Amino acid sequence: MSIENSFSPTTTSSAPIKVDIFHSQYLIQPTEHLQAEEIRELAAYVDARLHEMSRKTSREKFDIAIMVALQIAAQMCEDQKRFQQSIHRMIEELEKAVEAKSAPESEQTATTFGNV
Repeated sequence: MSIENSFSPTTTSSAPIKVDIFHSQYLIQPTEHLQAEEIRELAAYVDARLHEMSRKTSREKFDIAIMVALQIAAQMCEDQKRFQQSIHRMIEELEKAVEAKSAPESEQTATTFGNV
């Protein structure tokens, strides 16, 4: 069984692409931020996750979709936290490097003024 659905957040000149996700077909319009190949990759990922979950449970299709959506959202949140932590560590390292580089200059300036 196949259900035609259309998802089009913004229109572009590209034609919608058809993807199969969990025994249903969807027409999805590529955008400037999400190209056709990326849509295919994401659809394949979601499809695989849905099939994986359906093998583990006998719940209804909708319940499986919700559980997978929550798992993907949780993974996104974890990834975002790790990304933000990495950025904060890099900023701290840069600040330390800048302080270390400017510290000898200020000591040299103080020595020069002290000798005057």
